[in-house]
Amino acid sequence: MVKDCNIALFVSGNVGKEILDFIIDNYKVDLKAIIFSDETSEIYIHLMKTGEIGKDKCFFNNDLKQNEILQKLNNLDYFILAWWPFIIKEPLISMPKKGIINFHPSFLPYNRGKNYNFWTIVEDCPYGVTLHFIDNTIDGGDILFQKEINKSWTDTGETLYYKAQYEIVNLFRDSYANIRTGNFQRRKQNMKEGSFHFEKEMHSLSKIDLKKTYEVKDLLNLLRAKSFPPHPGVWFEEDGIKYEISISIKQL
Repeated sequence: MVKDCNIALFVSGNVGKEILDFIIDNYKVDLKAIIFSDETSEIYIHLMKTGEIGKDKCFFNNDLKQNEILQKLNNLDYFILAWWPFIIKEPLISMPKKGIINFHPSFLPYNRGKNYNFWTIVEDCPYGVTLHFIDNTIDGGDILFQKEINKSWTDTGETLYYKAQYEIVNLFRDSYANIRTGNFQRRKQNMKEGSFHFEKEMHSLSKIDLKKTYEVKDLLNLLRAKSFPPHPGVWFEEDGIKYEISISIKQL
């Protein structure tokens, strides 16, 4: 008989809601704490209306500064970060007995850091989703499970963003039974193979120089990588007027 796996689930966005619903429906006994961004979180408000989980198990990001709350989270098996938008630091990193598992929407070690859906197009590198352990690096911890996502010329930054959300939820659903029983092999990342990007790097590429020569393929990739309404697209400027470009490619 499998013992309970005691977890704290950190949830945000649609992915966080999907994962919380999955755990409640299938492994509710594992769920010892849920952490939300704040009291205005739609996931938290909905959960309080349903009454499926007691308020005593619910905490917020600002609570993680309080020793009393940290004591309640101490010595659980796992913290699971389901689309969690905040950086996790010590003492949280060392608290769970078996580690902190993060959802990362790229095929690590490719596209660590920011704007994974942009860089996979611009750099034409593998794309996918990864469940990995958190350590003191940025997205550099050991890999548990991965799934590669196929992409084509019709994809944009927007389509890949939503593909990643869909696939990472499915990856976790398929993997959690093995996670809770320890039935997986940790795999170290080969950082020589991968890539890392800061937010500012994408912005520096977003302006087209009308006097510069571009390879057609590179320009098309840049345009579709930044096509994600209502977010800003690639832009250029002429005679003091700024113009923005988005692109749609369809297969014939």
